[in-house]
Amino acid sequence: MTFLAEVPNTYNPAKEYELGFWYSTQKLNGVRCIYINGRPRGLRNQTLKTRYVGLDRLELECRILCETHNLSFLDGELYIPGKTLDQLALLVLDRDNYELAEKNSIEFRVSAVSSVTNPNLTAREMVALMQQNISNSGRISYLPQKLICNTPLSVLDEANTVMNAGINEGIILRNPDSIYSGVRSDNLLKVKGITSGIFTVVGFTQSATTGFTSYMSVEGTINGINKTSRVYGLNEEEEQELWMNQTSYLGKQVLIIYMGLTSTGNLRNPALGRFV
Repeated sequence: MTFLAEVPNTYNPAKEYELGFWYSTQKLNGVRCIYINGRPRGLRNQTLKTRYVGLDRLELECRILCETHNLSFLDGELYIPGKTLDQLALLVLDRDNYELAEKNSIEFRVSAVSSVTNPNLTAREMVALMQQNISNSGRISYLPQKLICNTPLSVLDEANTVMNAGINEGIILRNPDSIYSGVRSDNLLKVKGITSGIFTVVGFTQSATTGFTSYMSVEGTINGINKTSRVYGLNEEEEQELWMNQTSYLGKQVLIIYMGLTSTGNLRNPALGRFV
């Protein structure tokens, strides 16, 4: 069977994902790496076409770990605390002029595995397997995963908490009931650039389908320019509540969560966070 590494989609706070919780883990300033306990052997990039050289000692530790605990692969990031991604990438990809001592300082932070005896583990089972068999410290270590609610506000709070630690570039979300797959899907999402702002509610537009709110219009200043934005992605309860009680919400301030700005300076994928 051909191994295909997982590739995440991009999180959209305005999109409705059909699950209650996510596993959230840090996205380190690291270099993606896959170790397969078989062929192609070695620590390799996401496509498996490039084998990272100078990491023989780390590869041996990966092999021992896999054979001891019946793991078929390790997926994660090569990482050195304190190194920028550019610095680390130069060291990892250097095939000719590196110092072996520098290569030996590279760590492997593991975020996904599979079992030889059960290749179709759910993410819940996979996390339990990593917790049981991989240390949370050392040269090969388990990258902790935390259950968070599937709401834009929870994702924003977790991303801010993690990014304020200053050692990463965002978070990765995984569907707890999903199975590791090489097919892109919303079961694995990267969250990078998520932010929020306070805006004022200025209107509601009715949905021809439900008869309730299709989108909410909010107004605020973005980079010194007054802008009006449409906020979609409301759930059924919010659509009904906002439409039936419009006068109660007009003029109220609201926290809007979005993924930065578009090329024209508008909010990208704005979603309702909470009323202030």
